[in-house]
Amino acid sequence: MVIYMNIKDNRRVQLTKRMIKEAFLRLLEKNDIQSITVRELCNIADVNRATFYKYYENPYALLDEINQDFYEKLSFFLSTDKPDSLIKALEYVAMNIWECSIILRNQSNSDFLETILKQPAISAAITSGFEHDSSDLIDYKKEFYIYGSYRVILKWIENECKEPANEIASLIYRLTR
Repeated sequence: MVIYMNIKDNRRVQLTKRMIKEAFLRLLEKNDIQSITVRELCNIADVNRATFYKYYENPYALLDEINQDFYEKLSFFLSTDKPDSLIKALEYVAMNIWECSIILRNQSNSDFLETILKQPAISAAITSGFEHDSSDLIDYKKEFYIYGSYRVILKWIENECKEPANEIASLIYRLTR
């Protein structure tokens, strides 16, 4: 009986948090985080303020959790240096374009982006041509390719992922060779 109650309670918590996150993303779609109030968020999520504060200290803590969830899902695809890892990650982004575009648009620090860009799959794919490069400027080249690739991906997201993920991955591979 206790195990059944914990599973039921856990599902209820997951549902409540999902409702709060979806309402928050809808608000972030049209507003910056500074203008979002907990009261407005709770009205849209159909939860009371005490419920919100049970899980989150403030909207910034909620955004941090959403970012962490996004990062963990993306890391699942990018945790290896297999050639198709970047394609799989981009396919995930394309399937979750609405959420991804809001999350990426609301990044206030570069640590989050750097962490994603320096995942083994992206780093290996982008810098694979540097194994034999003995140039003193290799770190500059890597930065250029990594952040250039990031801007290509952002542009693709801004264009609503119209091109297939494998074409964007192929473009990035070609540009960084």
